[in-house]
Amino acid sequence: MGNSTAIFWPVMAQILLIYAIYILVSVRRIGAIKAGKAKPADFKTPFVEPEASAVAVRNLSNQFELPVLFFAASISLYVTGGAGLPR
Repeated sequence: MGNSTAIFWPVMAQILLIYAIYILVSVRRIGAIKAGKAKPADFKTPFVEPEASAVAVRNLSNQFELPVLFFAASISLYVTGGAGLPR
């Protein structure tokens, strides 16, 4: 069982990446507001967002596409016993 749980280390790394991107989006949006490049209302519609934060928002959006399959595959491998080294 110890080896099969090792599959969750890359899952945790992916989750940490998602949180880091959330922080990056927040920092870039706050920076854009402080610099006068955007108003808080601008972030309701993604088409008005400044380029720096728009890139981070698109990256965040991508984290809920293909990585979701990675999460599903990791959990499936763990549940079916496909994760880990053969005995």
